[in-house]
Amino acid sequence: MIALAILSLSLGVLVFIQRSSMEKISRIRDLTTATLLARSKMIDAEQKLFDEGFVEGEQEEKGNFAEEGFKDFKWEVKTSPVELDMDLGSLCGMLPAGDLGPEGNGEDACAGILGGVAGPIEGVLKGITDSIRLVDLRVSWPVDEKYEDSMRVTALVTRPDYKVQ
Repeated sequence: MIALAILSLSLGVLVFIQRSSMEKISRIRDLTTATLLARSKMIDAEQKLFDEGFVEGEQEEKGNFAEEGFKDFKWEVKTSPVELDMDLGSLCGMLPAGDLGPEGNGEDACAGILGGVAGPIEGVLKGITDSIRLVDLRVSWPVDEKYEDSMRVTALVTRPDYKVQ
């Protein structure tokens, strides 16, 4: 009788472990599928940027992967410009205020030096900002009837023809 109780207890544990491993295999399969679909959609988003150009402002698109045979998997792509905000005055505050100026004020001397190069630096920053886009891709899929799982991939895409002037 004791042996039968031990056998039934261990059989219950084995069934639980097997069920748990099957759930994990299902999640791994979905994550692998989502990763491959995200890779494909990211390539499409990059190609669209290269074909249509780097337009101003944010762009959003949504859809599913029905053409690829995965109609339950959905995607959302958000493309936005990257803002490079560089305050040259704050650079002077980071430097040690040594005896650089006539009154010994290093920050004033630094601001005077940076004032002459601010225009060219701002032009370079604008050029870099115009040539970089942030692509944020989210792929989601249903897990059960109530729940949804998702993964997010983010990439910085640069124009291949951009050159610093």
